[in-house]
Amino acid sequence: SSGDGGSQVTCGVPMYRDKATGAPYIMPLYTEPTRPAKAAGTGTTGTTSTMVFSSPQAEAEAARAQMVEAASSARIRSDALDLLRGFLDAAPPPTAPNTPSGF
Repeated sequence: SSGDGGSQVTCGVPMYRDKATGAPYIMPLYTEPTRPAKAAGTGTTGTTSTMVFSSPQAEAEAARAQMVEAASSARIRSDALDLLRGFLDAAPPPTAPNTPSGF
């Protein structure tokens, strides 16, 4: 939960649990990068991004790394959904609740 009362879900790999609280510590799979905001009325991007590259090659490498990270994250999420679907499909059908006689 953030300080402004909002909350956030992070997809990741559980690394360990805090012994005192039981809170899981995870390694995030993918975090969408922040994008520069458009400057009002100009149609161009503003300079709100904090990412600075030393060269165009470094920027291109960072973009490639982001694409690989996003593709890996999507593959892992898809595999997780397939695994979950397999468990749910193999589950026994729900039974009707037992109602006491006379009702």
